[in-house]
Amino acid sequence: MPPTAFERNTRLRDLVVDHAVQSDPLRTTQLYDVLLKLVSQLSSTRLELLILRITLPTTQLDDTNAGCTPLLEQPNADEVIVSPFHAALSRPHFDCLSGPAEGGGKHQPVHLKFCFFDGVSPPPEEASSLSSATEAFVEVLFEPWLRRGLVHLELPNGYEVNYWKE
Repeated sequence: MPPTAFERNTRLRDLVVDHAVQSDPLRTTQLYDVLLKLVSQLSSTRLELLILRITLPTTQLDDTNAGCTPLLEQPNADEVIVSPFHAALSRPHFDCLSGPAEGGGKHQPVHLKFCFFDGVSPPPEEASSLSSATEAFVEVLFEPWLRRGLVHLELPNGYEVNYWKE
């Protein structure tokens, strides 16, 4: 769980958070709760760089767990969980973040990296499926920052996304 001291640190400029998801299969609610708690606790009006590295569980390839794959359920843009997340991202604390779309430089100040434990990936089709689900999850939850051009996304299959569909 992310530290709770972020809310008291109002002068924070750069923040790197590593979080390992411990459940297998992966559940959207667990990831959502961690991300919402983190962004809700940030209160710095000087934040310039936020790096979130999320380590995902991999399939355990043994006889007892054959065929079990990570699962990421997609939030619907109309779901009640999306509004609090968007409200947290839209707080004035984050007005200091600026990306290329806002004349803030060449790079996005928010880096979301999703990878697997110890760099061990499941089979390519599973990594691709989880990457597609991760991208859709990020598009729904981080939409206020995506519109502002703030997010650089690294997917579990190694692909990087720097632009977003409107």
